[in-house]
Amino acid sequence: MTTTNILGLLIVAALSIPTVGWILLRTIFKRGEIMKEKNDLNTVEIRGTLDRDVELRYTSNGTPVINLALMYTFRYNEKEKVSRFDVVQFGPAAEDLNQELKKGTVVEVYGRLEVASWEDREGNLRSKVQIVARSIDIIDP
Repeated sequence: MTTTNILGLLIVAALSIPTVGWILLRTIFKRGEIMKEKNDLNTVEIRGTLDRDVELRYTSNGTPVINLALMYTFRYNEKEKVSRFDVVQFGPAAEDLNQELKKGTVVEVYGRLEVASWEDREGNLRSKVQIVARSIDIIDP
């Protein structure tokens, strides 16, 4: 059975159950969109909890930007390791998410890694690795 046939069967099944169907369809097409990006090899998909409230700002040309901190807890052999990731989202989605996201919200982020560089107040060159989000989904607890 080909991928096209499987996708067709999933769509028919999804449409027969309205609420679940639309969620499934959204996931199928979102995953398809993300799969295209995965050919780039610079792709991140991570689920975690927001460590702080979202910060909304605007670039010099008026593009909305939100910055958030995502915490991920990795559990192994009765131990825990907490990692923190900086995430940035640009565009109209940033304004929408600013209204919905707050500390403690569980989200799933799809995006890419990028090194951000800047000069601090003392003139030193600084840099950090951050996730530039392509999409951020709120996960219901």
